[in-house]
Order: sequence, then C-alpha cells, then structure tokens
Amino acid sequence: MPDQQKNEAIYDQQVHAAACVRLDGYPYLIETPDGQMHAGRLDAYGQLSRIDARESSDDYTVYWGDKARARDDMARVEYHMEQATES
Repeated sequence: MPDQQKNEAIYDQQVHAAACVRLDGYPYLIETPDGQMHAGRLDAYGQLSRIDARESSDDYTVYWGDKARARDDMARVEYHMEQATES
C-alpha cells in the first residue's frame, strides 16, 4: 500500500487568472522545474486545470497566449526529434 500511495498524484495547485475581459478559451502552459508541461485553455471562470506539483509546488512558470502555444509547439518538436533518434 505505501508504494501505491507514492505514485498517486496530488493535485494541489490551481492558478486563477483575473482580467477585465473574458478569458475563457485563452491558452496557457504551465512548466514545472522537473520539466513537466501542462497545457490547456482557461475556462469561463479564468481557472486553469489543477496540476500535480508535489515536488515543486512553490516554483513553476505559467506561459500565456502566443508564448504558451510556442512553448508547447517547441516541446512537441523536441519530443518527435527524440523519438526519431531512438528508432
């Protein structure tokens, strides 16, 4: 049982964006120090998805809009390049 608890995610971080305009659908990307990336779009209330940040709950970066899309695209390209070299 202790090993099973070790692997369970702890979704304890959730960012809330606030602005004077509607934000629903606005793209974001959260990057944690260990390299995890969580991309998505804001909901109608300006909330981002909860993330598992047990190792780095105080230190993560949020990219917004075009920067989020560019960062996500770059990560996808790097992933495909790694896959191609492993084959």
